[in-house]
Amino acid sequence: MANTTADDAAFVTIHSGQQAAPGFLHGFLKTASYVMTLRGALSCPVQDGPVHEKMPTDAPVEYLMVQGFSDIKPPTNAAKKGALSKHLGALQARIGRNGPMEDLTLPLTDTDLDDDRS
Repeated sequence: MANTTADDAAFVTIHSGQQAAPGFLHGFLKTASYVMTLRGALSCPVQDGPVHEKMPTDAPVEYLMVQGFSDIKPPTNAAKKGALSKHLGALQARIGRNGPMEDLTLPLTDTDLDDDRS
């Protein structure tokens, strides 16, 4: 990245070391990784799911996720997939400030979830 931005005036402050990373960046990236891991897990086919998404029985499936979180595992059945989907919906409501943190256990703090870019 440094080589591609070296001659670009927009990136001068980065190369000169004059500006620190924004305070919200760590929490933002952690939250984004969590959401993408949830979405990755939800994309996994399950045996008792709809016909168009049944897991192939003759080939192993390799699950690739952005980052591992102890509370997110690839679902093995439709009920677990539904629970992950509900968890993602509650998280998105919390991020959008449309819902409370009640009944939502996360490895993220309120500071991680707050989008305070001021």
